[in-house]
Amino acid sequence: MSMPLTIIPLAEATKRMSSVLGFALGALTPDEITAGLPNFAWASLPNWETLSALDIAKQTGLLRGPMTGELLIVTEASFGAGCGAFLLDGPNLGAFVVGHLSRYGECFFNGDVIILAPQGKEIWLFHHEGVYMCARLT
Repeated sequence: MSMPLTIIPLAEATKRMSSVLGFALGALTPDEITAGLPNFAWASLPNWETLSALDIAKQTGLLRGPMTGELLIVTEASFGAGCGAFLLDGPNLGAFVVGHLSRYGECFFNGDVIILAPQGKEIWLFHHEGVYMCARLT
């Protein structure tokens, strides 16, 4: 996975997400984020645990088209020692999803995933219970 990638502290990621969302986050979790979002709806992905990371990304619409601008991404790996939130250009998202396992030792969808596209005013969430959602931010 040789692409431009920056890792920032989780505290900085929380500040950035709170600023874009328009409300203060106490934690970087889908539950915390959706508590402050009006009119969101979770969609279910049956048997998600049997799918590859690429299949999950495709079936949930995550890779429906290149997300524009810089993306702020939080996966379970973000909470590991010496890690943090990931910043990368939208067109590199597919390669990041696929390479996450080899680089960080766990599947991209091993737990909660948060992807914020500040320029496109969009947030995409995957919950560890196998549901996902995408919301346009106003």
